[in-house]
Amino acid sequence: MKTAIKFAALATLAVTSSMSMGAYAAETADLAVKGMIRPSACNVTTSASQIDLGTISAQTLSATAATTLPAQNFSLTVTCDAPTRVGLRSIDGRTGTIQQAARTALGANNDIYAYGFGAVGGKKIGAFTVRRNANPTADGNTVALVGSTNAGVSWAAASANALIVSWPTNSSIIGWANSGQTTPGSYSSMTEQFTLTPAIGPTSALPDLTTNISLDGLATFEVVYL
Repeated sequence: MKTAIKFAALATLAVTSSMSMGAYAAETADLAVKGMIRPSACNVTTSASQIDLGTISAQTLSATAATTLPAQNFSLTVTCDAPTRVGLRSIDGRTGTIQQAARTALGANNDIYAYGFGAVGGKKIGAFTVRRNANPTADGNTVALVGSTNAGVSWAAASANALIVSWPTNSSIIGWANSGQTTPGSYSSMTEQFTLTPAIGPTSALPDLTTNISLDGLATFEVVYL
């Protein structure tokens, strides 16, 4: 109510001010008030808010090639207060910092399939990928992996081990469907396992290794209502 009243007061002041000017006075003024009511609300959570890769000795890194580190698994759950058709979009929070040798070592043939670790002094450190795993569940049942590359206009079956697109403006969405179908279903709870694989660029391309270098990757998963 306070917001609505405040907008009304501002609109009244603006109209009063215009009327005092005379030449551009109007007898009416419109104030649009918009919003959206969703049939249900959904939240997304991960099994860990942070994946700690620990301390990596510079002596274990190659000077001429990227070094792939052990893969890390995590799960992601979408919970809705009623059965809802949703998908997920992923965004690289460190866009523009993917180290190319590291990306290539991870099997990603384009930056849209990887995430950056940040940069120090203009030098990129590495990259990581996120892949889907088989056998996701929805409301206690095993469901099929599906995906869309055009913002949900059309859907197709997706394979386990598929790379998750990370481009900030991407139209790729991942989702879940009943077995044998490709159109996302309506569920109250969906859980899927993912595999994150990191890689560090060759030391010849890294920042000064006489001081500590922090890996600062960030992947954001966003619920998309379909």
